[in-house]
Amino acid sequence: MERLVGTVSRGIRAPIIREGDDIAQIVVDSVLAASESAGFQLHDQDVVAVTEAVVARAQGNYATVDQIAADVRAKFGDHTVGVVFPILSRNRFAICLKGIATGAKKIVLMLSYPSDEVGNHLIDIDLVDEKGVDPYKDVLSEAKYRELFGYHKHVFTGVDYIEYYKDLITGCGCEVEVVLANDCRAILDYTKHVLCCDIHTRERSKRLLKKAGAELVLGLDEIMTASVIIAIAGMEGALASVVGGLVDCPVIAVPTSVGYGASFGGLSALLAMLNSCASGCSVVNIDNGFGAGFLASRINQMEGLPQ
Repeated sequence: MERLVGTVSRGIRAPIIREGDDIAQIVVDSVLAASESAGFQLHDQDVVAVTEAVVARAQGNYATVDQIAADVRAKFGDHTVGVVFPILSRNRFAICLKGIATGAKKIVLMLSYPSDEVGNHLIDIDLVDEKGVDPYKDVLSEAKYRELFGYHKHVFTGVDYIEYYKDLITGCGCEVEVVLANDCRAILDYTKHVLCCDIHTRERSKRLLKKAGAELVLGLDEIMTASVIIAIAGMEGALASVVGGLVDCPVIAVPTSVGYGASFGGLSALLAMLNSCASGCSVVNIDNGFGAGFLASRINQMEGLPQ
């Protein structure tokens, strides 16, 4: 039979997903119930897509705000963090931003305008033209933006995203400054430590920022990731083997002299780590935390280098 209808996309309403739920069964039941209710048929080669956020909730596989904060704090320290080109969202990026703000002391939030990369508008493009603003060149402070455009709420959500993001950041105890620009390099006038929050253009943004002199440039995909893990253990020294079997990054094992019985001042842990069957583990000498930290730093600095 000749196909006369193009691609049809449907959103399926499902129950609230909670950790431990049988998501496969829920998806099947929801699709079949929707098919019966709406009167559509299922055919070979139809595709059922389940958003990763729902899968993560069912598996309990997601990061908490505090975990994001701890990673941001570890990677950016006390430096002002430039948060560049986030999407405008109350339920997606906003949660990430809460974690970032909890882990930072000051954020310079740089929004693209008149819209974000997925088309959510801060302001209408015709109004930008009317005010004689060149979005390709002009960098606007929050005060200048308000002077030109006032307060604009999103047509569907009714949210002024500049105000919303500012309140969210300050509510986490973090200082914030808002700028608007479409050249990611404009952030370097405020800080050399940048978190690129764009998705489709982040590799270009990172390349431009590094070439322009940024000292640290990370993407959202580099938050809650580890290039290397340091496992410190005494007693029988099993921690490094356990961790090495669970992760896909290098593990640096540090035996410690802490222990009782026949630990021999860390020798038993050292020998256990040297005899580990876990791949990707390296071992430093007893209590050599400095050596482990230095090696981990060298591994981190190798990121992005040609192989």
